[in-house]
Amino acid sequence: MSATKARLVLRPLALWMQHEWEKDEAPAEKIEPLIKARLQDVKPDTTPAKFLENIRDRAGVLVGAGAEAYTFQHKSFREFLAALEIGNKKHIDLLVNNFEDDWWRETILFASGMTSPEIFPEFIEVFLKSEKNLGSTSPLLLQTVQEAADRPLAPFERVIRNKKLAWQKRYNTLQCLKIINSDQAKGLVQIALKDPEPKVKRFAEQLLIEWQMLEAESVKTIDQQTGFLNILFNSIEDNAEYVFIPGGTFTPVELKKSVTIKPFYLAKFPVTNKLYRKFLEATKREKPWLWDEKKYNQDQQPVVALTWDDAVAYCQWLSENSKEKYQFRLPMEEEWEWAAGRGERKYPWGDDPPNHDRANYDKKVGYPTPVGSYPAGATPDGLMDMAGNVWEWTASVHEQGKEWRVLRGGSYFNKPTSLFCSARSGYPHGYWDFSYGFRVACVPRGNLAI
Repeated sequence: MSATKARLVLRPLALWMQHEWEKDEAPAEKIEPLIKARLQDVKPDTTPAKFLENIRDRAGVLVGAGAEAYTFQHKSFREFLAALEIGNKKHIDLLVNNFEDDWWRETILFASGMTSPEIFPEFIEVFLKSEKNLGSTSPLLLQTVQEAADRPLAPFERVIRNKKLAWQKRYNTLQCLKIINSDQAKGLVQIALKDPEPKVKRFAEQLLIEWQMLEAESVKTIDQQTGFLNILFNSIEDNAEYVFIPGGTFTPVELKKSVTIKPFYLAKFPVTNKLYRKFLEATKREKPWLWDEKKYNQDQQPVVALTWDDAVAYCQWLSENSKEKYQFRLPMEEEWEWAAGRGERKYPWGDDPPNHDRANYDKKVGYPTPVGSYPAGATPDGLMDMAGNVWEWTASVHEQGKEWRVLRGGSYFNKPTSLFCSARSGYPHGYWDFSYGFRVACVPRGNLAI
């Protein structure tokens, strides 16, 4: 039997094991009835038992796990065949309904990348409009877009234009267009400038400013009490956005004494791998330990596995090259806590308990997600990823007499108790971890006290 005909027989078996059996190994008594009808179509004189014996002993595609059971020798081959069957049968619903199930991850990626048959355009539109796309931006969604062989923009446009859909669905569609990054995709982002939801509109503005398709001056406003701009855009960091944090007085939980915070700016996101790469190229500084690990080195993920000294060096590099005359530094821990909760909120978003639409925590994802993936967890000022994703180094000393520094915010690895605005940790300044990153603060040069 040719390989083409053998695949025709194995495809429905692979999909049955993927969708219904949900195990890697199946008994012969279950398999034989499943392949009998397809065998009759491609080679009527072959019995299921003979086919299984041949595909095991000569082709090596199946492995006999005992006398009466079979498994695919390579799990990825089963997942690929299941994706082929889904594509040929147009079972888009299986991909959408099982989207967040780890068991389906590779099958979904195989199906998205196929060109014959091509089902990605239909799948992506159904998914973007579905309830599966209602919360935070799924890392798997972005990976399917990244790996799709062909990405026609019509499905994305129909979602962007549909104001009846929940705003999170349009927000996540903008995340996809950011990945595509073509001239046509950038044109679609401009449509969102008129979106009625402020979070969607602001994200569209942020992308267009980063792409230099919108002047930063067009979105700048002045804080009436201080005369400071409400938003700064740092040209060294591809117009990365810094949010104005007004001053005030509060009592940090750990310090147990009242402190006065003077106005400052804090980066909207933790520093990403994309931005940190510019720093490495300019300074020739040694790369972080996990820099070449695919799980941690995607452009829009927060940079991790770097020490407090690395974070300080990055801030110094920004200050030395600032054309806007700003001084960049790590925030003090009380500044960080004030920005996160103003001394009033338990969590950056408010007092409601954490859920996985608001933050990346408790190993649900298992690695840092692209910054900005959890808009529902933003502070009222618009700061994102202040809870979960990665711990953030601060300038504060953890214990007097020790060269330890404070980290804030919790990470993708930690329990919900680490997401409180007041939660803190501390480690030596030369220590690194796969969940440690940082966020930059800045103040006008020459007035470092504010």
